[in-house]
Amino acid sequence: MAAGGVPSATGGSRAQSSTGNTGGSSTVSPTGGTTAKSTTGGGDTGGKVSTGGMSATAAGGAVGGKTSTGGSSSTGGTSSTGGAAGGKTSTGGTSTIGATGGIGATGGSLAATGGSTVDAGGKALAKSGDKTSAANDYLNLGNVRLINNTWGSAALSNCSAPMSVTATDGSLSWTFNRGNCGDDGSHPDYPEVEFGVAPFGTTSSLRTTPAFSTTSLLPIQVKNIQSASVSIGNFSITLQNNTNWNLNIEFWLSKLDPLTNGDAQAYAEIMGLWGMSAGAQLWKCNVTGQSVSSGGKSYNLCHQSDTWGTGGTWRFFQFQASSLSQSFSGTVDVKAFLDWFYNSSYGSGVSKDYYLTRIEIGSEIDDSTSGSCTLSNVSYTINGTTQSPVLAK
Repeated sequence: MAAGGVPSATGGSRAQSSTGNTGGSSTVSPTGGTTAKSTTGGGDTGGKVSTGGMSATAAGGAVGGKTSTGGSSSTGGTSSTGGAAGGKTSTGGTSTIGATGGIGATGGSLAATGGSTVDAGGKALAKSGDKTSAANDYLNLGNVRLINNTWGSAALSNCSAPMSVTATDGSLSWTFNRGNCGDDGSHPDYPEVEFGVAPFGTTSSLRTTPAFSTTSLLPIQVKNIQSASVSIGNFSITLQNNTNWNLNIEFWLSKLDPLTNGDAQAYAEIMGLWGMSAGAQLWKCNVTGQSVSSGGKSYNLCHQSDTWGTGGTWRFFQFQASSLSQSFSGTVDVKAFLDWFYNSSYGSGVSKDYYLTRIEIGSEIDDSTSGSCTLSNVSYTINGTTQSPVLAK
């Protein structure tokens, strides 16, 4: 949900109110954070996978050294732009994940790495069974972050909303038990998986997650995208109290690179809903006759606004799958949505120099709703390179 007046994007700040502010006083905030769903980058370019170990390449220069079996080697050590990089690399050794990315993994299930790795924020790679219940904390999964995003309940007074996220060898999951906090649906919590970096910029107050990208694949200028997709084995929700929820995917465009600009000028937020409760729809559909075919499924544009987010500063496009349910499996062709946008009247004259910054998968959870979500076999492909969550052994 966005901060401000109407439901907003997942994970950050998506408000449709020109007066909405981050978090607390905003009425409908994207799901995530204090009115802003964001992570903006600060930094480095991710890493290469070596035999049993990791080596990172710093954005500003040093390549994380030679890789040897059982030993350590480095050429470049700690140089970075906005985040740590490089360091030691060895079979089963340690390495630092640079600001933009770090561990390259191919495949759908969580892969185990041979050593311990640390992201640019100093958080170690999660192990199977790791869990966090701390507000807005996250698990480092190499190319993604699993975020316990409690921004909505935190913005409300005396709101009981215990929530936690867990990573295992087979899946990512979260549990939630949101009480009756007197909300109108505009302050949901947003447990989510984030791939990339928020579109807001390094110094933006809208950031709610670490200021570096999870992957070297994002951000990327639209003009350089030949393919972009997400594959999901299964994403499902189980409910004990079925009142106000949805399952969604969304991605963002910014005018400038959010890793190198304090204000990246977030331009657009595009969301697709796979399932939702009746109470989750805070606005009436105001668009008909616009649809996208993506991954063999049809998504119909339901709601569009050119004044979304805090201060009405970005555009919002909300699609609904033609059939809604409590689970989703399949592929989402992100490029198909981008092609639709640039070929539609909405995208006429919009520059392809703009950046695709991040892709999020999550569930917006609001009042009187309890249950759990499970996400398995998720992978992201940009221009033929596929990355998935990874775990430490």
